[in-house]
Amino acid sequence: MRSKLIFYLFVVAIVGGSGYLGYSIFFSSKSPSTESSISSDSSSKEDVANSQQNALKKEFKSKQNSSLTHSIWSDQNLGKMKYKSKYHRSAEEDLAIRQKVESLMKLYKSHQDKELIQELNKLLAEHPNTPEYLAMAGDLYYDREEYGKAEGYIKKLVQVDPTNLTAHNILGEVYAINGKLDQAGTQMDQVLQQDPGNTSALYGKIAIEDAKGDPAPAYEEISRLAKANPDNVNLQMTQVDILKAQMKFKEANEIRNDLMKKHPESPAPYRSYAVDYLRSGHYEKAKEFAEDWMKRESNPQQIQMSKDLQLQAMVGLNHWNEAESFVKKWINEDPNNQLAKVRLQMLKNAEQLQKQESQKK
Repeated sequence: MRSKLIFYLFVVAIVGGSGYLGYSIFFSSKSPSTESSISSDSSSKEDVANSQQNALKKEFKSKQNSSLTHSIWSDQNLGKMKYKSKYHRSAEEDLAIRQKVESLMKLYKSHQDKELIQELNKLLAEHPNTPEYLAMAGDLYYDREEYGKAEGYIKKLVQVDPTNLTAHNILGEVYAINGKLDQAGTQMDQVLQQDPGNTSALYGKIAIEDAKGDPAPAYEEISRLAKANPDNVNLQMTQVDILKAQMKFKEANEIRNDLMKKHPESPAPYRSYAVDYLRSGHYEKAKEFAEDWMKRESNPQQIQMSKDLQLQAMVGLNHWNEAESFVKKWINEDPNNQLAKVRLQMLKNAEQLQKQESQKK
């Protein structure tokens, strides 16, 4: 039997890094010894604050939020010139801004930060209220972890474009990282007033209340929203995660089963069951639900994750030949998929390890 080390590497990959499956409310970073030391001296307070900031940075970055710049283009369909009425700009002005942002994006993607900062400073001096330039600056400084600067640009963006929910979400994240937890919570609440099923705001609210010391207020508010919006799948699935964190598995399963009956087209409950079954070692069930998840999924990244989970379940079942055929088919369908190539190499490494172990015997 091949070494199971590869299987555990797969599990780490999906649980820890291949996509955002929800706020990690099952693994609180708090400990009694940390909390009891807060009042000991100023240095320990600073250590706690830094620890809290690092935890929030890790949490928010794990969500892989859409960038601010992308949120303007996607929300307003800049490419088809349908949002000019919102900003009262002509088609010519829109086109000029789009072309300028495309050139900025080339600098951004190639990590030419010095040149990008110089160009942004120049553009913002001339056009201080252009949302695209403010968004680009917010994205840049967020990525550089210069959260003080990011806060200023994103705050200005929210003032210029108060309907951009992505901007509100990321401003809330930056407020939280900068230690302004009440202001962070206000941003999340504003998003949820307009979009009660906004996943980033729901899990962001939990993270913020948890940073304050007790996530219970967030749990209670989300429970209230879930009861008021029984057909909102995102809200119901957030409630499922909360119930699981509270060890109320029967109630969580009832919600998931109800969603599968009322919304059979939704991939969310199948994804949730697939991950739970994989974590608990029920690999047949994990594979079955991952297949059902993939059939219902339209998001390319989520489809990739469902395939990865199916592969992990095959490895957990010791179905190595099936796993190898599956990943080869995956690569054949998507020759440039790097994750699939990594998985195939891992399978080959496991096969080589097995040969070495056999030779020793």
